[in-house]
Amino acid sequence: MGMAFRDTSIFLEGNVNLTHTINRFSFGTPTDDSDDETLANDYQAATKATKASQTRHKIKSHWNYETEDPLDGVEKISTTTGQYLYFLQVVPTTLRRGYQTVDFEQYSVTEVFRPIEIGPSMEDLPGLFFRYDMNPIRVDVQYKRQPFLRFLVRTSAIIGGVFAFSNLIHRLLEHAQDRLRPRSRKAL
Repeated sequence: MGMAFRDTSIFLEGNVNLTHTINRFSFGTPTDDSDDETLANDYQAATKATKASQTRHKIKSHWNYETEDPLDGVEKISTTTGQYLYFLQVVPTTLRRGYQTVDFEQYSVTEVFRPIEIGPSMEDLPGLFFRYDMNPIRVDVQYKRQPFLRFLVRTSAIIGGVFAFSNLIHRLLEHAQDRLRPRSRKAL
């Protein structure tokens, strides 16, 4: 059961500065290097950072799949009091090539700013709010090399289709030309 703290007296003195910078925001195992000094002090966090570095290296060099978290480096400067709402859709993703697999989470974000009037009868509190939905569908990206014979068959099919279509156009134009050409009278 959740509870909310609704003491609005701290907001009555003036504007609330909601200027913020999001340095890093991700779900699950990070796919990026982390330079955060506080992580280096914790053994588990250091292990995660090492794994994250390895995961990023795998994804970028071996998989040729660029991942970028949309909220990394976002900076907002607040001029009025309000609510910054970030609606996130989190999608689990699996990359497969042969017997190798990398699992990570991607997300998309929609951001909304709602100005709020400060007063004794405030209904909403100013602040930053992150609301996220976990997508029940997993994206599965598979890299498979196409056999050379299949490539030849598909290329032949494309070339055959081009010839068949050009023959159809040629016959239609020839038929239209015969219809539009005046008929010559045959001598009796």
